[in-house]
Amino acid sequence: MTHPQRDDLQPIQAFLQWEAAQSTGRNGTQGAQNDKQAKYIQYSALKEYMSKPNTLEKLLGALFPDGYDAPDADSIREHWLRPFAILVSINHGQMINAFRRRDDLEDEKLPLRSKPANFPMSSIVNSSGPVNLWDLFYERQWKFCPKKLEFNMESDLDERYILPFEVKEKLGRGGSSSVHKIVVDGEYNKLRPVDDRTASSLPVTDMFVIKTYRGRDAEDCFTTERNAFHQLKFANKSPPNIVAYYGTFTRGTTYNLILQYANVGNLEQFIRNTPSPTKGEDILLIWQRLCGLLQGLMHLHGKGKIDDGPRVMLGWHQDLKPENILVTRSGAAMYDCDFLIADLGVSHFKSPTPSQPNVTDKDTFGTNVYGAPETYRMTGVSDQIELNVGQAVDIWSLGCIFSEMATWIVHGIISVEEYRRRRQVEVTLPSKLGVGKGALFHDSRNVLNTVTDSHKNVLNHLRIDDLVTPEMVKHLISEMLLAEDAERTPAKVLAQRATRLIKDCKGELAARKSAIDGRAHSTAFLNTYPNESFSGIQSGPSTTHVDHISELSTFSGHAATQQLITPSMNHSQLPDRQVNNQVNSQVNRRSYRPPQSEPRQQPQLSVSQVLDQKRLKKDPRRGEFPDKNLLTDIKNRDHVFLVDNSDGLRAFRDEAKNVIEALGYIVKRFDPDGIDMFFTQSDKRIRKCKKTSTLVKALDTVDFNGWSDMRSRLAEITEDYKNSIAGRTSHMISRIFQKTPKPPRRLSLYILTDGDWQRGCDLEPTIRSLVTKLIDNDLIEKQVAIQFIRFGHKSEAIQELDRLDAELGLS
Repeated sequence: MTHPQRDDLQPIQAFLQWEAAQSTGRNGTQGAQNDKQAKYIQYSALKEYMSKPNTLEKLLGALFPDGYDAPDADSIREHWLRPFAILVSINHGQMINAFRRRDDLEDEKLPLRSKPANFPMSSIVNSSGPVNLWDLFYERQWKFCPKKLEFNMESDLDERYILPFEVKEKLGRGGSSSVHKIVVDGEYNKLRPVDDRTASSLPVTDMFVIKTYRGRDAEDCFTTERNAFHQLKFANKSPPNIVAYYGTFTRGTTYNLILQYANVGNLEQFIRNTPSPTKGEDILLIWQRLCGLLQGLMHLHGKGKIDDGPRVMLGWHQDLKPENILVTRSGAAMYDCDFLIADLGVSHFKSPTPSQPNVTDKDTFGTNVYGAPETYRMTGVSDQIELNVGQAVDIWSLGCIFSEMATWIVHGIISVEEYRRRRQVEVTLPSKLGVGKGALFHDSRNVLNTVTDSHKNVLNHLRIDDLVTPEMVKHLISEMLLAEDAERTPAKVLAQRATRLIKDCKGELAARKSAIDGRAHSTAFLNTYPNESFSGIQSGPSTTHVDHISELSTFSGHAATQQLITPSMNHSQLPDRQVNNQVNSQVNRRSYRPPQSEPRQQPQLSVSQVLDQKRLKKDPRRGEFPDKNLLTDIKNRDHVFLVDNSDGLRAFRDEAKNVIEALGYIVKRFDPDGIDMFFTQSDKRIRKCKKTSTLVKALDTVDFNGWSDMRSRLAEITEDYKNSIAGRTSHMISRIFQKTPKPPRRLSLYILTDGDWQRGCDLEPTIRSLVTKLIDNDLIEKQVAIQFIRFGHKSEAIQELDRLDAELGLS
C-alpha cells in the first residue's frame, strides 16, 4: 500500500519551496489560442538543483527512511530526473521505483501524450476517493516538459504544451492573421539549423515572429503560405532577401508560422522613422540593399522546387507593398539594413511546360495601390472576373516601391506622402478612374503623369554625390513601370543590371572620394570676426569638408554640411572697396578681402567647441571666451536668423539647432535688444530674444514641410530694413528695425537653408535692391552682412549659391 509522502520533512519541503519560487519558473505560452501565460521549469535548472551536494540523496532518504528499496541517486539523475521531480511535486515520490521498472517512462519519453498500458497506480485515498495517479502526472508533467522548438518543425501540439517563449508585442494584424514578436528561451531554441551552410544564412537570435491564422479561412491561408516557403527552400536554406522560415505548429483552432523577426519593422515604418540619407555612401548603400529585393524576387519567380524532384516551379508573390517588405539592422549604422520580402499569403506557384514557356496563373487579388494595370478591375460585375497574370505583376509592384524610395531618398517622407496624394488626385479625375480607387500608379492603361513628373523632379533635385538614384530611375524603375506587362524586364535581368550599376557607382564614388582626400579638408568652424573671411582646418575623422565660404560686397557665401556633421559659417559684411577673389585650393574655398588690407587674426572655433565653452561658462572658475577682444566688430548690430523650415531641411533639424545655439551664444551679447528669428514656412516669430534656449526650442515647435519661397521672405526683411533707412518702418515684419532719424543699426542676417527653393526663386534682384539703397545713403562699410549656411549637397542648390557668391559682379 502506498503512503503519502511526508511533505513536512525538510528535504521535501525545500524542493517544494524551490519549485514554487518565482525565480525558478520561466514564463511560457499555453492554450489553444496561444493566449495563456504558464510557468515552466527548465531542465537545466532542475538538473542544477538536483546536482547540489546531497540534495537528491536527502530527498531519497526522506522518501525511503529505512533505506529499504531506495533507488540509486545517480540512476535517477541519468534516466528519471523529470519523472522523479513530477512525482515529488504531486505527493507521490515513493512511486519512482514503479517508474524505474519501465523503459517507456524514462526522461526521454516525456511528455506522455496518452496513458501507457499498465501505468502505475496509487493506493492513496483522499476525500474524493482513490487518487488517479495518471491524471495527476499528466497535468503536472507539462510544467517540467516545455516544447523544444526545432528548425523545420511541423507539430500538432496539445493545448497543454507550454511553449518556451514570451509574447513581447503585437506587430500587426490583417485579414485572418495576427503577427507577434516572441522571445524564445535559448535552452529550447533549436530553430537554427545544425547544418553549418544552412545556419550561416540565418541570424543568431532568440527573437522571432509568430504569425497566427484564425477563423474560417485560417487553414487555407496557412497552408498556402507554408507551402510557399517549402517551395522556396533550396538545399534546406532560406533564399536571399526573403524572410526566413523556421517551422510551423498547429494548436487548437490556430495555425502558426515561426518566421524571422525584423528588428526595424517594415519599409513603411522605416521611411517614416528614418531621415533620408544625405551622404553619397549612404545613398549607395540603401540602393544596394534595396536591389537585393530583386534577388529575392528572382528566386521566387524561378528557383523554387517541388517535392518529387528538382523540376523548376515558377512563383508569384502578388502582394508586394511597403508593409510587406521587412527591414533588419544588425549594427548601429542607420542605413546598414537588409530588406526582405515577406507575407506570402496570396503567393502561388506553377510548373512551366514546353508548350507554354510564358506561364500565367490565376490572379489572387493582391495589392491594389501597388498592383499592375493588368490586375485592375472596374467596380461591379468585373470584380469577380478571373484573370490570368504573368510574373511581371511583381516587377510592376516592386517598381512602384522603388519609385517611392527614390522620392524618399531625394526629398524625404513628406514628399512621399505628397506623391501619394497627387497620384490619388489624378486617379480620381473624370478622365481617369474616378473616386475610391486609391493612390494607384496607373489609370488601368498607362502610367500616371504624376509618376513621370515625380521621376523628373527627383532627377532635378539630386544631391551632388548621389550617383545611384539617377541610374536607378533611368535604367531600372523606368523599365519596371511599363504599362505593357510583356515589355517589363524580368527579375533576373534587373538583378544583374542592378549589380553592375551599383558596382560602377561604387567605383566612381570611391574615385571621387580619393580625389577629395588628396586635398586638405576644412571642417566646421565659426569665424566670429566680421571683416575677414573664413578658413578651416581638418580636425578629425568625424568632420566633413566645407565646400566654400566667401564674402561678396552684398553678402557672404554658404557653408556646406552633411547630416550629423557639425555645420560651419562665417560672419561678413558689405565692404566699402572692390573685392578681390583669392582661391585657397587646399581648403577648397573662395576668400574675398579688400586687397590693400592685411588679414587680422580671426577667432576660429568649431560648433562643438562653442557649445563646450557655453557649458564651461556656467562655472565661474573657468576662463573667458577665447579671443574675446577680437569680437568688437559684431557689437551693436541687429542679429537675425532666417530658418528655411522646408521639407529639405527637416533631416538637418538637429544640426540647425546646434548652429543656432552656438552662433546665438556668441552674438546675443552684442545685440542691444536681442536676437530675432523668422521662418520661411511659418508665421512664427521670435522677437528680441536674449535666451539661446528659446531660439533652439523654437525649431522643435515648427513643422518642416513644403518648398520654400526664400525670395519673398528675404524681401520682406530687406524691405523693412530699407524702409528704416528712409526713416519709416513697414508692418510686414512687425517692426523688426527701430524707426530712427539716425542710420539704422548694422544688420547681420544668418540664413539656414538647403538651398533648394521654389522654381523661379531668384534672390539677385532683392540683393541688388538692398545694395542700391545702401549706396544711395552712403551706408556701405560694415552695414549689412548676409550669411547663407547651407545644409546638404543638392547640386542645383550648390550651383545657385555659387552663382550668388561669385557671379553677381557687385562692388
